[in-house]
Amino acid sequence: MAHKTDNWLIEHTHNTARFFTENRHISWMVLAATVIWGIFGYFNMPQRKDPDIPVRVAVAICSWPGVATEKVEQLVTRKIEEKMAENITVKKIESTTRVGVSFVYVTLQDNIEETGKQFDDIKLKLDDLQNSLPDGVGPINFIKDFGSTAALMLTVASPKIGEVEISLRAKAVQRALEQARAPLYANGANDRTTIIYWFPPSVEQDLAKRRFEAFVRLAQNEGVVRDPRLIEGSGFIGVDGISDYDDAKMHAYIQHYVKDHLRSAELHPDGWPPVVIRNAQEAEAKFAEAVGDKYTYRELDDFTELIKRTMQTI
Repeated sequence: MAHKTDNWLIEHTHNTARFFTENRHISWMVLAATVIWGIFGYFNMPQRKDPDIPVRVAVAICSWPGVATEKVEQLVTRKIEEKMAENITVKKIESTTRVGVSFVYVTLQDNIEETGKQFDDIKLKLDDLQNSLPDGVGPINFIKDFGSTAALMLTVASPKIGEVEISLRAKAVQRALEQARAPLYANGANDRTTIIYWFPPSVEQDLAKRRFEAFVRLAQNEGVVRDPRLIEGSGFIGVDGISDYDDAKMHAYIQHYVKDHLRSAELHPDGWPPVVIRNAQEAEAKFAEAVGDKYTYRELDDFTELIKRTMQTI
């Protein structure tokens, strides 16, 4: 095959991009039409949160207690089907017959908007049919709104921890801080900074301590914290030391450590954000700013499971 020059390819190659490039007036017209079409569609699209979708399926249920399936099929189901078929808007009829009961489903045509009017007509026909059915049959129960879709979404959320629990936790941290700082204050030190991390009871104290010690070692090596002293109690662990960082800079350093040295799976979702405390007396105010949820995700899951089981029994 002979080599084709660039000029030959330019002259003989045609595609959509080249067409619109060479015919810019058409390109602008198509673009304008597309924009106008989009604006028209946006302002004319359904805006209801729960749009009204017409249901075109209904069911007729008729019982004949104690009668065999074959007899119910011949004397009840077929007559109901024939009566439903008299409506010209019917698209499909399906039936299921069991011992002593008949189920007949009717589906209207897709272009029918006023489904209620057609279903009312079918119901009137079935009411007339009742007189011609054998003794002991019926009545015919015509259900035209069973196909309506209704949804209810329940959201389970946890409130924040109350003031009483915040106060109790703050007092526990305050006692731990005072015990750790007492020997240092006796020597004249009063510029200590403490970082406290609260974790849920489901997390082992030793596991939380090992991970927190890794943070303390790195902070000490990088000069963020000097003379670190670990403090711990029920559900919390912290480090008390000397730092030249202010609160904002310390929080930024903690976030940087979490981002670079921890995986998201290692952070317990029920843990509180770390709290920086200068004065032990301000512990309660600091905890009130970073208060966590009252219930854990495990407890919320138990609540939702209980709601689910309760609703299933209704």
